Amino acid sequence: MITLRKTSLAILLGIALWSCSLWEYADPSDPLTNAAPETYLTVVANDTLFPVESADSSWYYIIGLDSIPIQGPDTLTDAFATISTSRQVLNWWGEDSDGEVIGYLYKWNSDADWTYTTRESGIFYVPIRTVLDVFWFDIKAIDNSARWDYDRPATAVSDSADFEYISDIGDTINVLDAADVFLDEGALPGIQTPLGAPLRPLQDNELFYLPPTETEGAVDLSSAKLVFPIRNSSPEISFRYQSNPTYVAQEVRNDTAYTFPTRTFVWDLYDLDGLETVTNIYYALDDTCDTCWNTLDAAAYTSYTLTGLKPGFRTIYLKTSDIAGAESKIIQYPDTSNTDEPDFWKVMPVVGNLLLVDDYPLDSQNNSNRWYKSVLDSVVGSGNYSTWEIGYRLPFSTVDISANLKYFDHVIWYTAYNGIETYREAESNINSFVLGGGNLFMIASELKDTTFTWFPLTDTYVVNPNGRLWPGRILESGISAEYDVAVAKMIAIRLRAFEPDSALFVNYQELYHLQDPTAQDQWVGNPVMAGMGRFQVSATRLSGLAGLMTITLHDGYDSTLEETGIINFFDYLINEAFVQ
Repeated sequence: MITLRKTSLAILLGIALWSCSLWEYADPSDPLTNAAPETYLTVVANDTLFPVESADSSWYYIIGLDSIPIQGPDTLTDAFATISTSRQVLNWWGEDSDGEVIGYLYKWNSDADWTYTTRESGIFYVPIRTVLDVFWFDIKAIDNSARWDYDRPATAVSDSADFEYISDIGDTINVLDAADVFLDEGALPGIQTPLGAPLRPLQDNELFYLPPTETEGAVDLSSAKLVFPIRNSSPEISFRYQSNPTYVAQEVRNDTAYTFPTRTFVWDLYDLDGLETVTNIYYALDDTCDTCWNTLDAAAYTSYTLTGLKPGFRTIYLKTSDIAGAESKIIQYPDTSNTDEPDFWKVMPVVGNLLLVDDYPLDSQNNSNRWYKSVLDSVVGSGNYSTWEIGYRLPFSTVDISANLKYFDHVIWYTAYNGIETYREAESNINSFVLGGGNLFMIASELKDTTFTWFPLTDTYVVNPNGRLWPGRILESGISAEYDVAVAKMIAIRLRAFEPDSALFVNYQELYHLQDPTAQDQWVGNPVMAGMGRFQVSATRLSGLAGLMTITLHDGYDSTLEETGIINFFDYLINEAFVQ
């Protein structure tokens, strides 16, 4: 009996052990419960902002000091960025252990509802309402266990639809009709898809671009969240690069910049918060008193032209402000701390109706300038005309170039004997001046530009390929022999004669041509070296006179032509031709 019991007990124990090892485990045929996705969020940060508790238990924030006690650091793109709008660049992603993440729901604390997106990054402009404000951003992933139960979802076939999605439940399938319902109107304002446009049913993953209709069990139970303590940054203003006179390597430093009563100032703005937050530009002349400032709309102005400036030494001050009232530092021109610019700005009065333009910057001793002035003193009298010394650069703004010319009725413009000059860059301004009725006579010795719009040419050619025009050669006048003039000093540059496009001129007059060539000379015939004419502007109006001379009158050291003849010619030009 004892043996039998032992045997039976062993059998029963074996059966029990066998039963546990074979059957007591999870049945793999049972379905797994859906796992919710997880969401992760980052921000592209230029600075890190640390909240710090002071001795009196109040909190303050410090940027960029790693050694301070860190209590919940908040990273952000533009730390202490703006009282109006903060630009935040956020990135996020999701993970799902038993499926895939197909979209996200996000909102800022200022939003009433969640927004659906399939993107994994975004640039947000957050409105800031106080000097220091706090915002937070929540986002949660949605996995593919969500449901998209839309009635006949479709999209317009045309690209202009801008991803508009339609419920194609109307009377006509695959065509937009009045009974169809828009599920998503896209990013552009207003409906882009016209009635009658063809529609295409959405397929498979295309549905993911629409918010799911049912998300129970498919959304991250705990959203990812970032907190942003943000403060306004002040805007910045600076003069546009090279918009004010600067020195070049070969230029002698001049402490004073001269202008006529028109001057344009151009600026650039910068704000960490975005240029759209900058609202006002302020400028003041000569004084920064509280009532001295004039206001401009920052959205409408990137430059401003001052006109009617009183003669004398002037200073302009500029500053800007943003929508929150934060102001930039004041900048000024001239600024004595800027060693690359003149220390003074002087407005010159407009004297007389004749302007002498000095376009010969390498004449550092102003020998040519003084000689031309002596000629004009003889013709119109000292103190009865104005002088504009351009230097190495024309004014930055073409408005100022045109204004300088239009202050006057007549312009004598002489260029460099050799080297650099600026008249080519002023061509459109010169053309406008002439077409507007102004008279302009230019002495362009080497004629480096032959594509004038203000003095059209059909051909140019070098009259002295050896680079020499010998003394004694005669410039014969096309007006009268009394204006003939002789070369008084060898001209050591190559000179060009020209053929005007006579068909475009009205009343064209040849002024000078070279004499018949001698055995030493290299030209043929009588090359034209000076001429002038007008243009037909309208049926009832002619332009001013446009004149061109291609032989130099002064080489920076001496007069190249016999002076009495030149004085006689300028007397004819200014007192007869210009006033006809």
